[in-house]
Amino acid sequence: MGCEASAEPAANESQTHDDSLLPARASGDSLARSDDWLDPPKSGRFYGATSASATDVECSWCPLEFPPDMGVKCPGCPRLYCSQKCLDRAADNHARRCDNPQRPLTTADTLAAAALGDMFPTDQATLSDYFFDRLVSAGDKTNLLGLYIGIISHLEVGPSTIHQWRVEGKLVQEIDKLYEKLPLNSRGGYYAWFLNHRHVFAPGSTALVPVKPAHRCATCGSAATKHCGKCKKVWCCTAACQKKDWKMAHRIVCDPNKDITLADRLQAAVLQGSLPEDEATRTAFGFSRVDAIGSHVLFNMYGAIFGEGVHPDQLESWRLQGTLLPEIQNLLGTRVPFYKAPESRGWLANHPYALDMRLPAPSREKLEEETIKILVDSNVGLWNTLMPGLECTDLDQLRANFERLQWSPKQVEFFHFFANLRGGLGHPNPVQDSWISLGFCTCQDEGSEGQLALTYRILGDRCSYDELLKAFLEFKLVELMDNNGLRGRRLLFPYLTDILQPTIPFGHKSVWDLKQHVLLGAESTRARGACAPDRR
Repeated sequence: MGCEASAEPAANESQTHDDSLLPARASGDSLARSDDWLDPPKSGRFYGATSASATDVECSWCPLEFPPDMGVKCPGCPRLYCSQKCLDRAADNHARRCDNPQRPLTTADTLAAAALGDMFPTDQATLSDYFFDRLVSAGDKTNLLGLYIGIISHLEVGPSTIHQWRVEGKLVQEIDKLYEKLPLNSRGGYYAWFLNHRHVFAPGSTALVPVKPAHRCATCGSAATKHCGKCKKVWCCTAACQKKDWKMAHRIVCDPNKDITLADRLQAAVLQGSLPEDEATRTAFGFSRVDAIGSHVLFNMYGAIFGEGVHPDQLESWRLQGTLLPEIQNLLGTRVPFYKAPESRGWLANHPYALDMRLPAPSREKLEEETIKILVDSNVGLWNTLMPGLECTDLDQLRANFERLQWSPKQVEFFHFFANLRGGLGHPNPVQDSWISLGFCTCQDEGSEGQLALTYRILGDRCSYDELLKAFLEFKLVELMDNNGLRGRRLLFPYLTDILQPTIPFGHKSVWDLKQHVLLGAESTRARGACAPDRR
C-alpha cells in the first residue's frame, strides 16, 4: 500500500499493504490465532501434553486440542471451543461467520472482514459509515484502509467496540487513546496519516464540499450537502442516508400522486421504529387482528424480513394473492436468522389468523383472556420453579408470597420482568418501572427495545435466576453480560451503561424520566418536580 498511488484501487482487489506502516502488534493472547480472524491455527497441544488422540479436535479460537465431548459448542453453529473463555473471546469476531449469530451484524463487521482480508469494503453503507466516501485519491483511501487494518488486526479491537465508538461520535478520540499507549517508534505510518486527516472523521464533514451548518441530514442529523432533487426540501449527508430516508417516509410525502402500496407504508413505519398507525396497513398485515403482544411480534418479524432485503412489492404481491402466511413462514425458516425474530415462528404457528384473512380472528375479549392467561401462567410458573414447597396457583397467592418473604420492590420488579420475558409477553413499556431500571428507556425505537429484550433472554439462558437478580440489585448486569459472551450485543446500545452502571448513587439521570414523561403524556406518574432522578 503506497501513499502516492495514482490510480483508484479496485474495490474487489486484494491490497498489498506496507507492514512497516502498521503499529506494533498488541501483546497478550486476547485474539490468539483464531480462524475467525486470519488463518486457521496450527495443530498442537498446550500445557505439556505430548500426544493427541485421533478423535481430538482443535479449538476454533486457540490451538488447543481436546476431546469433542469436553468442548463448548457455539450456540449458533457447530463450532467447538475448548472452554467458555475461548467461546466468549471469539464471540464478537465470530458473529459474522456464525450460522445464527447471537447479535445483529453492523457495518463494523463488514469493515473488519474487509480489513482482515486486506480488501476495500464494497457496500455503500460501510464506505459511508467509515469515511471512505469522503476521500478522493486512491492513496488516501489506501491509507485509511491501512489505519483500520492496524486497529483491527494488530491492535486487536473488535467490531462491536469500533461500532460503539462510531455511533457515540468518539472514533477520533478513541483512536488517539489507542495509539497514545504505544511508544512513538511503534505507532506506524498510517497513524501519522490519520493525524493529518482528522477532519475527514468529523461528524458530518466532507473532504469534498464545504458544509452549510443550517442543513442537517434527515436520517442521521449530520451536516448535509445534498437535497432531494424533486421537492428541494429534505437534505441528506450521503447517498446511503438519502436512500434510507426515502424508504422511511420521504417517498410517501414527496410524491403523493405516486402509487404507494400498503407494504410501502408498512416498511416506512418499521424503518421509523414505530407500529403502523393507519388502519388499512394495520388490517392488511395482521396488526388489527391480534393483541398488543402479537403486534410487537409482527413488528419485529417485519423488521427482520425487510432487513434481509425483501422488497415491499414482494410482500404486497403475497398479500394480494392471499399467500402472505406460507411465504413468510418459508422466509422465517430459510432466510431470516433466528436471532432476528426468535418468537415469530412459534407465535405464527399458534396464531395463523394474523396473516391468513380467510381464518376468523378471535374477539377482543378472547384476546384479552389469552393475554391474561399467559401473564398468570408465566409468573406463577416461574415462582413454582424457583420456590418448590411454596407453590401458588394465581396472582393473589403470588403477591401474598412476596409479602410473606418480605421481598423488596426491586426484587418483585425484576421477578415480573423476567417472568413476562420468559412467557413471551415482550419487553416492558414506559408505564412499568423496569422500562427504566433495565435500560429499555435508552433504546432508540421499538426495534432496538426488542433486541435488548432478546439480549436479556440469551443472558437468562446462560445464567441462573439468582445470578441475574444479584447482578441487577448490585448494578453488575454489564459485567454479567460481558462475562457471558454478550459484550458485542451490549455495545449495540450505547447508553445502556447510563442505567446499568449509573454514575448517580442509587439512581439514574433525569433525562430518562423526562423521556418517560413525554411518552406517557398526561398519564405519567413520574413527573416528580424537575424530573428528579429515581432514588429508590
